[in-house]
Amino acid sequence: MVRAPCHWMVVLVLGCGGGHGATPESDGAVEEPDVSAETPPPSRDAALDTSVAIDVAAVDTTERDAGVDLAMPAKLGPAAADCPAGAYGNPLPADLSVTMVRGGFGVTEGPVWIAAQKALYFSEFETANRIHKYTPADDKLVVFADKVGVNGLTMDEKGMILAASQDMQRVTRFDPVTAARTQLPGADRYQGKPFNAVNDVIARADGNIYFSDPTFMQNNRPGQGVTAVYRLWNGEVTRIATGKQPNALHISLDGHWLYVTSSGGEPVRRFPLNADGSTGPEGPPIAVPSESLALDCAGNLYLSSDGKVRVYTADGKLLGTFANITAGITNLAFGDEDMRTLYITARAALYKVRLGVPGLGN
Repeated sequence: MVRAPCHWMVVLVLGCGGGHGATPESDGAVEEPDVSAETPPPSRDAALDTSVAIDVAAVDTTERDAGVDLAMPAKLGPAAADCPAGAYGNPLPADLSVTMVRGGFGVTEGPVWIAAQKALYFSEFETANRIHKYTPADDKLVVFADKVGVNGLTMDEKGMILAASQDMQRVTRFDPVTAARTQLPGADRYQGKPFNAVNDVIARADGNIYFSDPTFMQNNRPGQGVTAVYRLWNGEVTRIATGKQPNALHISLDGHWLYVTSSGGEPVRRFPLNADGSTGPEGPPIAVPSESLALDCAGNLYLSSDGKVRVYTADGKLLGTFANITAGITNLAFGDEDMRTLYITARAALYKVRLGVPGLGN
């Protein structure tokens, strides 16, 4: 997810996961698989290529080796999971051309695919505060909700749209048919204090909701005093963990892990999820920071920094890199009827790329 609207270039460094600027490139960069149809320009930060190495030995492979059928959605997986049955191969085809769907926006964010609508919803802010609805079948773009300052979007177990509502410092819900906005009981404060500016949200199929609360867009309003990740269940909020500007969220296909990215330089963190949705002690991280996060039906993670998307297996192996979006990537989500199109939100535009493996709608 995106940070404060005045900074958009994301730099992959352990010291600052979404840095505010660029530094000269180093000649000692580590090579990555060249799977892009384009030839991206050199990295903008010397620390970028020295921090992408993954400590595979430190990554817990329980999720990968537990015999989970990744071809089928699990009952406790993310609410937006709808993976077709079948064996999955290489997610990165030879042609990885990234194309612009629309331009001329302020900052786009929070993409989510709503299958019942056959549409992608995404938010826009900075120059406008609204949610857009895009239908690929007719290439039509309309304003779904206007004058709403929201960031991350996701689908809940009832097919409604949950929104990280920075304008109201809470999580709210939108009806995808009527655009009516309603409040979620308990989603407006923790221990009597309002949230800072809720940034991203994800829902598990059993109704558990998880959200991040950094300080981007807080705009001097009263808040929590810390940046953290929270769980909402039956109208009650619990704090999972504090961290450096926690950002994008996702849930593993089996519903056993919560992934959290950071715009403060921390690696991708992993929290085990119990059957009731509560979390256990934090597990080994995937040792790379990222601004955004998507998941495909093979369990691969899609992370972004410096305008590029990097694809990792669940145990931290780098599969490849693609895209060269100089304005900086804010978030990712799969869509289209076959769920093989990765939509990419960024400053000023919405992009897409076709991939070899279907993925999750948020």
